[in-house]
Amino acid sequence: MTDATNTGHGGSIQDAYPGDAPIGAVREPTGVRWLTMLVWFMRLAAVFWLMRGLLHWAYIIGLGGADFPDLRLSRQGIIMGLAVLDLVAAVGMWLTSSWGAAVWLVVLFIETMIVFLVPELGVPVADAFVAVGSALMYLFFVWKAAGEQRAA
Repeated sequence: MTDATNTGHGGSIQDAYPGDAPIGAVREPTGVRWLTMLVWFMRLAAVFWLMRGLLHWAYIIGLGGADFPDLRLSRQGIIMGLAVLDLVAAVGMWLTSSWGAAVWLVVLFIETMIVFLVPELGVPVADAFVAVGSALMYLFFVWKAAGEQRAA
């Protein structure tokens, strides 16, 4: 009796065709696992934006001696909007969903524009650079992960 993988000539099918994988087999990528890197980046960004959102809410409810009620209504609106959007983006990024990434990119755009369009808020320019750098890193990881998926 012969084995199913035996060719009858003393070798197996895998020996006869070393480059071929069995039908339905998925080859494991070698090197950097970009999809895993993307997930880790999204989770780290989610934790960071969750903390930002909670800090916004702490400012709103008056922790730390904040003077939120004394601010102009336009500033209060910006802070409250970002408090909500930061938390929504953080949850979506933690779930690694496409809507979470979209909300997060919108939040990054808004936070970058606030630095330049509303300078009286006193948001440091470094925040804009962090936002742009984060968006570029995310897009890089998405691009590499998509290339990894196409190659598999």
